[in-house]
Amino acid sequence: AYGLALKGLEKTAVDINLLPPEHRRKAGRVGFYVMVGLVLLLFVSAAGWGAGSVARQRFYMKRLNHQIKALEPEVADVRRAQDKDKDLDKRIDYLNGIRGTRSALLDILKDLSNIIPKSAWISSFTFSEKGVELEGYADSASELIPLLEASPHFKDAVFRSAITKTREGKERFKIGLQVN
Repeated sequence: AYGLALKGLEKTAVDINLLPPEHRRKAGRVGFYVMVGLVLLLFVSAAGWGAGSVARQRFYMKRLNHQIKALEPEVADVRRAQDKDKDLDKRIDYLNGIRGTRSALLDILKDLSNIIPKSAWISSFTFSEKGVELEGYADSASELIPLLEASPHFKDAVFRSAITKTREGKERFKIGLQVN
C-alpha cells in the first residue's frame, strides 16, 4: 500500500504490483473491441469516400453528356456553316482567278470571233474552270472542231451533244473545249 501511495504522488522507477494475482485487476477486452471497431469504421469511411468520389464523377459525366447532347444541333449548324464557307471560298478563289484572267478571257472571245465563220453564230458561251462550252448554229458544225483545234488558245474540242438540223437548214451544236 505504501508503494501504491507513492506511485500516485510521483513517478517511480519500478512498476511493482504487490497484490496477489487473485486480487489483481484483470485486463479488460473493452480496449481491444474499441480498437477493432475503430479499424472497421476506418475501412467503412474509406470505402464510402471512394464510392462517393466515383458517384460524383458519374454524376458529372452524366451532366456533361447531357450538355453535349443539347449542343449537338448547334455543332451541326456550325459544321454546315463551315461547309458553306468552304464552298464560298472556292467560288471566291475561282472568281478571283477569272478576274485575273479578264484579259485572257477577252483574248479567247476575240479568237473565237476570228475562228468561227460568218455563217455560224454562238447563242450561249460558258466559261468555267472545266473549260469553255459553246452552243450555237452553223451551216456545217463538223467544220468547227478542226478550226478550234488549230487555235493556240484551245485544245480537246469535242461535241457535247448530237448535231441537230433546224427548219432553217442550220445545224445546232454544243461544243466543249479546254483552254490552254
